Amino acid sequence: MTKAMQRRTIVLIHGFGCGGDVWDKMKAALQDHSWPCLAPTLCDADRPLNFPPQEAAQIGLNEYLADARKLCLQVENETGRKPVVIGHSMGGLIAQALAAEGRCSHAVLIAPAPPRAVKNLSLWQLWLYANVLLTGKRNRYHKAWRCGVETVLLNRVPPFQRDRIHAKLRYEPGHLFSDMMKGVDIPRYGIQVPLLVIAGGRDRIIPARVVHKTVEHYRHKSVEHYRHKSVACDELYYGTRGHWIIDEPGNQQFISDVIAWLEGADS
Repeated sequence: MTKAMQRRTIVLIHGFGCGGDVWDKMKAALQDHSWPCLAPTLCDADRPLNFPPQEAAQIGLNEYLADARKLCLQVENETGRKPVVIGHSMGGLIAQALAAEGRCSHAVLIAPAPPRAVKNLSLWQLWLYANVLLTGKRNRYHKAWRCGVETVLLNRVPPFQRDRIHAKLRYEPGHLFSDMMKGVDIPRYGIQVPLLVIAGGRDRIIPARVVHKTVEHYRHKSVEHYRHKSVACDELYYGTRGHWIIDEPGNQQFISDVIAWLEGADS
C-alpha cells in the first residue's frame, strides 16, 4: 500500500461566521498532496447567508461541536482510522475539544480561540462586534458589520477582496455569541494527541501572545500531574500574517509548513 493510500482523512473546521468554502484554497493544496479532506459547514441549515428570520435558531456551541463530532465518528467508522482535525479561529477551539475527547489522531490549531483558562479580551473584539453589542439579543441572528470585519479580520487581505469575503459570511444565532464569550473548559492535560498551533503576528482578534498562552496551557508540567505525559505541541509563528491566514495572498509557505508537519506526524 502506498503512502498516499494510507493518508488519514482531514476534517477542516471553519471559524465563526464562516462556511466550509473558506477552506477552498487550503483544501485543494492538501488534496494535491493526497490528503483526503472534508470541509463541512457546521449547522448549515440554521445559519443563513442572507435575510435571516426574525427568530434565531436556538443553537449554540454545543450543536456546532456535535456536528463536528459526528463527522469525526463517521470518518473513523468508514476508514477504520481517526481523522486529523484542522480548525481555524472558533474551529480551532472546536478542534481542541475534539482532541480532548480523543476524536482525532492529530490536531492543527490555526489562530485558535483559546480555552476558557486563557483570557482574550481586547478593544479590537469590541470593534469587530460593535453592532452586535448594541443589540445584544440572544434570540436574534447577528453578523459582524463590514467595517469591523475589514479592519480586524481582513487587515492583511487586499481591499478589493474584502467585499467578496464579507458577502460569504453567515449570520450566527445570538446563543453562539454568548457561548463564545463564556468559552470552553479544556483541562491542561485534557489533550493527549500531537498538536500544531499557528499564530499570525498581525492577528488582531486572537493575537500571537494569546495563541502562545494556549500552547503553554497544553505544555504545562507540574508535580501534581506527574502521572500525565506532556503533549507534543509544536508552534509556528508568521510575523506578517493576520487572522485570515488560511486565505491570505501569498500564504503558500504557511500551507507548505502545515503539510510538512502533517507528513512528519503521520509517518
